[in-house]
Amino acid sequence: MHAPSKTSNEYFLFSAQVKEFSSFCNRRVQMSWQEAPLDKMLTAMADNDWKHVRNTISPIFSVHRLKRVELQMTQCCDRLLTALNNKAAIEDDIDVRAHMADYSLECIASTVFGQTLNCAAGTEHEFIGHAKAVLGVEAARPLRGLAAVAPTLARVLKRMLRVRYLPKETLNYFTGIIEDAKIVADDPKNQDFLKMMINAHRLDEEDEEEGIDWRRKSESSDLDRVPLSQALDTDEVLAQGLAFLFSGHSTVTDSLTCTLYLLATHADVQEKVVDELTIMTGNAAKVEYETLQELSYLQGVIDESLRLYSPTLRVERVCSKDTVINGLHIPSKTTIVIPIQAIHLDPDLWPDPQTFNPKRFSSEERAKRDPYCWQPFGMGPRSCIGVRLALMQMKMALVHVLSKFKVSPCAATVHPIIRDKVTGSPQDVFLRFQPRD
Repeated sequence: MHAPSKTSNEYFLFSAQVKEFSSFCNRRVQMSWQEAPLDKMLTAMADNDWKHVRNTISPIFSVHRLKRVELQMTQCCDRLLTALNNKAAIEDDIDVRAHMADYSLECIASTVFGQTLNCAAGTEHEFIGHAKAVLGVEAARPLRGLAAVAPTLARVLKRMLRVRYLPKETLNYFTGIIEDAKIVADDPKNQDFLKMMINAHRLDEEDEEEGIDWRRKSESSDLDRVPLSQALDTDEVLAQGLAFLFSGHSTVTDSLTCTLYLLATHADVQEKVVDELTIMTGNAAKVEYETLQELSYLQGVIDESLRLYSPTLRVERVCSKDTVINGLHIPSKTTIVIPIQAIHLDPDLWPDPQTFNPKRFSSEERAKRDPYCWQPFGMGPRSCIGVRLALMQMKMALVHVLSKFKVSPCAATVHPIIRDKVTGSPQDVFLRFQPRD
């Protein structure tokens, strides 16, 4: 089968995100990221600084490294099941996003920072309070939202109100975790992504080939080559650790919430997922990474959920030099916007776009479609670097939850999902979780 030809819009996406990447390497930096150490997050960095960090940490997301955190993630799933079971025993209406947020936070705490939490137990671990400061549940969150749509106004208000996005004590807390991690970073029995980032400049034999391949992909521009053996400094490690919280927490939380809602409101699809799980996993208490990759129908469900409820509503790129794409002249310093959610719901690309249909992502249907029509994590060298980890967290949670519970609407379920107008996060999603026999 021949690859589908690109329309002018698809060609523009391909050119801006890949072919002419050297002209569109950088994102428009939000005001909130112009504060140390947030300015060293991968999402905020530009040009060779970005390339250095991207090249250095890409190998930690290899399959070999992801397998190192399987146990921690499984333990987080077990705690999620316990919390849902306890809640389902006393209530019909369960706040799905609240439980998925706890699960996502526990995964990040365990797999990234080496901290074990049990949010449902009600004990306030020190990590939780500082993570909430990072996630912006305090007064700075409205300012972050304003920064996304009116950066100049938000910058003025930030100066007037003397707002810091991260309290000093929170930065000191996470810096302390990094300093402790450096002491045991070489212990092969005690691995998390923080320790992997500390040692990211030193590839091991098992993932070196994959790491080199990824680094080649990230060099698809005419940016100056940067040394591959240069270690990240403490602020760079801290910034990437915080990026797991800033970006990863909401992505996994929101995507799981929306996927469970779709499965609850499409019982036939849910049962097909359960049938696949039964065939592929049986009654295994632990599901390994390779098995997760073989769950093709579940993958289609997740992909269709990400299409309908994209975790990223849009991405922006700043043109660094005058560029011509398909006859269109784009001046230097122009910001282009890629409206991901709008692309995902375009009826010219997706027949009946508002309908939940996982069959869109069968291998046959994928082959008919230009890949740039679906990009919940972006495309090209500047796409989300943690997509494998995020999908692993989602699949692991769904496998565990659906194996133990039948999920269905309840009296408090609102149709359709209400999403925050700025972030796109689902609001007030309540469902019933009934234990399976």
